[in-house]
Amino acid sequence: MNNKNSELEPVPEPLASQWLTEKEVALLTRLSLSTLRAHRFAGRGLPYAKLGRMVRYSATEVERYMASRQVFPRNCQTLAEEAPNMKRIDKPELKTI
Repeated sequence: MNNKNSELEPVPEPLASQWLTEKEVALLTRLSLSTLRAHRFAGRGLPYAKLGRMVRYSATEVERYMASRQVFPRNCQTLAEEAPNMKRIDKPELKTI
């Protein structure tokens, strides 16, 4: 019996490891599966690829997405200068009574 799938070459490990399942992304980001699914349904959140019913996330895009949401408090001046496009939290000064 000539099965086309048996003729396919195995995917090289570096390429295969570039795409993550939704469970792997949930573990990395600490987001629940239902949150990832709700974000996909709403058209927001992490970029993803869909092949039929299979959902995969690019490891590079997950890392980029997380880095783009990094917040530097005001007192972390050195880190903020190294990454000028990152968000900073400016909280009002607390007044002592």
